[in-house]
Order: sequence, then structure tokens, then C-alpha cells
Amino acid sequence: MGNHNITNKIIILLLSTSLISCAGNMEGANEFLSQNSQSNVVEPEPIIDIEDSGVSQKTQALINEVNEAELQTEPAYREIEKQEKKIKTLDILSFLLALPFKASTGSEASQKLKNPIKSVLGKIKQAVDKAYSLDDDIRMKLELIVAELDPEIPSHAKALEKIDNIHMKLDDFELKLDTVLVRLVKATDRIILKINLKKSTYLPFDPRALLLNAGKKYFVNFKSDMLNYMEDDL
Repeated sequence: MGNHNITNKIIILLLSTSLISCAGNMEGANEFLSQNSQSNVVEPEPIIDIEDSGVSQKTQALINEVNEAELQTEPAYREIEKQEKKIKTLDILSFLLALPFKASTGSEASQKLKNPIKSVLGKIKQAVDKAYSLDDDIRMKLELIVAELDPEIPSHAKALEKIDNIHMKLDDFELKLDTVLVRLVKATDRIILKINLKKSTYLPFDPRALLLNAGKKYFVNFKSDMLNYMEDDL
């Protein structure tokens, strides 16, 4: 019996070490690719020339902010993709959750498993929130800019055409975000299913079932957050 417990602890240690190493290598590679791809970002054409005297300083400031924010959409999307890959690590962690733990080590095991789950899911949610907030912010500022433009003025008419193009780019950006969220929800569903299947093999008050249930709550809440983003986008 003692050898069995030692074996379980060795398995947990090896898997945890492997996960940390894998996550570190993956993050390093993603950062390298991100840095190289950022150098190829093409700056968008300004909505309207700064010298245009027909635009107030406040409106021009908004235009400058939109120009800057537009550059951030692609990096924001890449950050979500980078964090999305870490959900696969949690897919492996779901097997760790399924390992048998003694009641006396339940609390320690719970902390070891909850911390990486909260960390990874938290970073994904943070990246998603940043991207959707960026999209909302740009659209709000575009509305304020449009309200100050006069289509009878040639430079303003040209600016309105550019704004229409920005809206189309933002629509594509939202579609990409929604597509990633669908993948995240599906990945979360797979983890929840595995946890439910394993939990069904234990009695309700078995420490292992309680441990699985505690871990499951994080995934359930995460899925709810992702679905809320999708609903808000409709």
C-alpha cells in the first residue's frame, strides 16, 4: 500500500515537471514567433491628415487613438491563440485530477491542481477580455469621429470611407475572436466530461470525488465567461 502511494506521488511529480517544462518551451517559441510577426505589421493609413483644419483637436486626438488601437488588434488576437494552446496542458491536468489521492493529502493535492488551473484559465480570460474591450473601444471612438465629420467636405468624405473599411476589419476581427471562443468552449467541455466520467466512479463524499468537483467548478465558470462574451457580441 505504501509503495502504491509513493508511485502515485512520483507520477504526479513527473507529470507536473513535464507540464511546466512543456509550457515553458511552448511559451518561449510563441514569444519568438510573435516578435517576428510583429515586425511585419503594416501600419494602417491615417483616417484623415493631421493638417486638416476642418477637424477639432478633440476629434483629431480620437483619430490618433484609433490609428494606434488598430495596430493592437492583431497582437491581441495572437495573444489569445498563444494562451489557447495552454488549454491542452489543462487537458492533461484533468488526468492528474483523476489520480487517486488519500484523504489526508486531499487539501495539498487540491492546491497543487487548483493553482495551475486558475493561472491558465485566468490568463486566457484576460487575453480575451483585452481583445473584446479593444474592439468595443475602437468602435465607440469611430462613432464619435463620424459625428464630427461632414461628408460634404472632400477630406471628410474620404475619411468616412476609411472608417467603413475599419469597421469591416473589426467585423473580421470579431469573427476570429468568436471562432477561438468556440474552440475554447469545446476544449472546456471535453475536460468537464472527463472529470464527470472519473467522478462517477467514486462515492459522492469520497475525497477524490470532492477534489474533482472542486477542479470542475473552475472549468464550468470559465465556460460561462466565454459564452457571455459570445452573447455580448451578438
